[in-house]
Amino acid sequence: MLMRLLYFLIGIGLLVWIGSSVDLPAVAVQLQQVAPSLVLAIIAAYFLAFLIDTMSWQLTLPSIDMKLRWLWRLWRVRMAGEALNSALPMASLGGEPAKVLMLKRRHGIGLSEATASLVMARTINLIGLILFLVAALALALGDERLPENAKTASAIGLGALLTGVAGFFIVQSNGVSSWLLGFFRNGRLADRIGSLIGHIRELEDRFASFYARTPGRFALAVLLALINWVVGTVELWLTMRAVGVPVSFSDAVIIEGVTQLVRTGSFFIPLSLGAQEGAIVLIAGSLTGSPSAGLAAALVRRARELLWIVWGLWLGRDLLSKKTAD
Repeated sequence: MLMRLLYFLIGIGLLVWIGSSVDLPAVAVQLQQVAPSLVLAIIAAYFLAFLIDTMSWQLTLPSIDMKLRWLWRLWRVRMAGEALNSALPMASLGGEPAKVLMLKRRHGIGLSEATASLVMARTINLIGLILFLVAALALALGDERLPENAKTASAIGLGALLTGVAGFFIVQSNGVSSWLLGFFRNGRLADRIGSLIGHIRELEDRFASFYARTPGRFALAVLLALINWVVGTVELWLTMRAVGVPVSFSDAVIIEGVTQLVRTGSFFIPLSLGAQEGAIVLIAGSLTGSPSAGLAAALVRRARELLWIVWGLWLGRDLLSKKTAD
């Protein structure tokens, strides 16, 4: 909790520093010209992206079908869980146990299936993000408006993310965790370790069943995850138009790609506060010549995020208080 507070203060410091380096009166003017119609379009774009990513998660749950009623149920669970991820002092993990609990209590999905699906959904989301970032980096490397150090840092960051996700996928799909724990079965905690290995092997069986035995569902889930990131770029493209500095869609891909890479790398800062704003200001400022437009766009995104968190917490209160499915 103390470290979470420290990281939050670091984020506040970054935000203050960014604000001091940008023309704040210009930011205020750009925010004032945001049209209500574009606000609705921004919310609709993010809603669609969130829904598509929920469909990707739906594919990892073998006990349910792909009908709309389940998409609606999972969307509500995910809304609540992601809001808790943002609100609780546990980086991006606070809402995951709540999702498992809601799936179990509200919809009768077993703990093992629910847990495995969340791990796979997170992995698939990151694979989709990597595919998106490859395209964004390719565009960025060919753009002379961007500083070389930003290009280099982005390439290194993408390489690190790719290495981490590849390792995580290999661990899941090859039973590495249970194999490593097997070395401790003869110690003083043999019984507990044996029980833990049993639970982990059950999860690993579910990973293998999805990745290797249903490759079509796996590929479709990755495709939906990628589409989610593309639709998320539409949100940013609309946001830049809303603050009066429209960009091309390829520029929006670059801005969104670098922003998501920074968000992934700054996961320890609550909501990536300050880090996300810095990325948008730097890249949007380089591409448009207007750092103030970057900050205005970042603030519009923050407002949308806060709306989503409040909505998700309201849904979570309702979902966690009842035991029957809708």
